[in-house]
Amino acid sequence: RKLELVPEQLDFPRFLNSIASLMEMRAQEKGLALVYELDGALPAGIWADEKRLRQILINLLGNGVKFTHTGSVTLRVARLETAERGKVALRFAIDDTGIGIEPENLEKIFQPFEQVGTQGYKAHGTGLGLAISRRLVEAMGGKLHVVSEVDKGSCFWFDLSFTETTPTAVLPTQTIVGYVGPRCKVLVADDIAYNRVLLVDLLSQLGFDVVEAVDGQEAVSQAQEHQPELILMDLIMPVMSGEQAIQMIQAQERDKRPFIIAVSASVLSEENQRQVGADAFLAKPVHVDSLLGLLQQHMGLVWQVNEVEETAVYPTNGQTTSQNLPTAAELADLHELALKGDLTAVQQQLETMQQANPHLATFVQQCKTLATQFEEEKLIQLLEQYHLQQTVLNHGQ
Repeated sequence: RKLELVPEQLDFPRFLNSIASLMEMRAQEKGLALVYELDGALPAGIWADEKRLRQILINLLGNGVKFTHTGSVTLRVARLETAERGKVALRFAIDDTGIGIEPENLEKIFQPFEQVGTQGYKAHGTGLGLAISRRLVEAMGGKLHVVSEVDKGSCFWFDLSFTETTPTAVLPTQTIVGYVGPRCKVLVADDIAYNRVLLVDLLSQLGFDVVEAVDGQEAVSQAQEHQPELILMDLIMPVMSGEQAIQMIQAQERDKRPFIIAVSASVLSEENQRQVGADAFLAKPVHVDSLLGLLQQHMGLVWQVNEVEETAVYPTNGQTTSQNLPTAAELADLHELALKGDLTAVQQQLETMQQANPHLATFVQQCKTLATQFEEEKLIQLLEQYHLQQTVLNHGQ
């Protein structure tokens, strides 16, 4: 099955910093140094599939940490010469001082769940990480290479080409509490209640006046009645499709046409977006940063921020005991799943933990809230804070 990429504008330095900070905890747990070497000529912004690129780097860095017992794991990113105008070629390399791989096993490690001859690799197996990483790199137009020496370490590297962009200055979502100016009306149309509620809750909290529709036909009548400035339209709905609804709404007489964002699990090219009649497109699951970036860029919204809001990502204050804290092993498991972006597995694990220990109710609720809102980075931050608290508690005993 062909992998579909969903490229978006990416603040590249911020993206790389987030990868490094996410992996630091795992490196520290093993007493390893995580080294971070960046070329001074890296672009400020690129057009890339953030989720896929993150998955590749986390898989490769995670493997480096797993198979290294002393020394360091290094992430190096450098700019390469390219003849294409408006494009930037980048080399990503992950070096480790780990156990290394014999020459005859270099190709085998890319096979799913392969247990190659090297003792450490035999003990752990490579899982799906390297197989998926190779496939993702190839889908993005590159090739994943490896050089290795037994007992010295390994280097995995790949080159990719991206369109260079100037990133829109979007503030971290956790600081945004509203926007300046009169209340803006928004119509959210989606036949799946869960998807609708996520967007309605988010937008309502930011001060938008939100109305809902469960199919295309209701969306048309709600748009006529409420005259929203912004419409988030799911494309596949019963009774009438989102595409038909958009065309009917565009035909309505009004003083000012709404800004319409098409929302779909399928990827739309710019040409398809034009055919549908939408002004912009968001892929499901909707990432909060992407949505707020579009609103800032196209609707000229000025966000109100509150620095205190960031504390929401930290563990709640109160009496902390080993009873109401998860174990270090449980935190590490959740952290690993969150790094992979497997939020369904995170929620399943949380359910199991709460059933086994009801005292974890506060912790479980905090994590579940972030997982259901697809807030991967905030969830990872929260788990790292709990890990720190667990460490402090253990040292105090």
